Amino acid sequence: MGAALVGAFVSCIFMIGLSGYLRNQISLLLAGMMFGSFTSAIVSILQQLSGAEALKAFTMWSMGTLQQVSFEELYIFAGTVSVGILLAFSMGKYLNVLVLGEKPARLLGVNIVRTRIIILIAVAILAGVTTAYCGPIAFVGMAVPNLTRLVFKTQQHHLLIGMNLIIGALFVLICDALILHWAPVLPIPLNAFTSLIGAPFVLLILMRRVR
Repeated sequence: MGAALVGAFVSCIFMIGLSGYLRNQISLLLAGMMFGSFTSAIVSILQQLSGAEALKAFTMWSMGTLQQVSFEELYIFAGTVSVGILLAFSMGKYLNVLVLGEKPARLLGVNIVRTRIIILIAVAILAGVTTAYCGPIAFVGMAVPNLTRLVFKTQQHHLLIGMNLIIGALFVLICDALILHWAPVLPIPLNAFTSLIGAPFVLLILMRRVR
């Protein structure tokens, strides 16, 4: 879990640094995809150097699952995620002001650097811990926030954060339930199933923004 937190924190710092140079959201998204390809290359090298048992464990983890978290681990998982959620909600009012832009936010008394650091910590905790225990469940973090904005049509981040938690959790649980139901006939990894649903949706959002 510690390694996952460090990795998530470094990734967030990298993307925030890029955001200072890439003002276009699509360019930032493409840069994120390139960063993902770079890290995937490093993972491939580590896989090549790993033993059979470690490689098998990594392969099973990379498919994504909710079934591997024991009740003992669940307390640690839930406690750590709760800290990330509380940090995210505490930044809600500052995120509302940041929608106006950095200059207006500064004029309204928002400490931009402090706000970014706290948001960075919250994102690292939520993404890192969830990935460490459940594997890389793809496209949930991209598809669900866009869906929430489309449905609620608001910039009120307290509402958006709450609805993202609820809709995201329901989406993953429904996907996992369907996978367990189909497992005897058609076993599908959770990561692959969420990608099959999330990737086309994110692509539609991008096409809509380009138009």
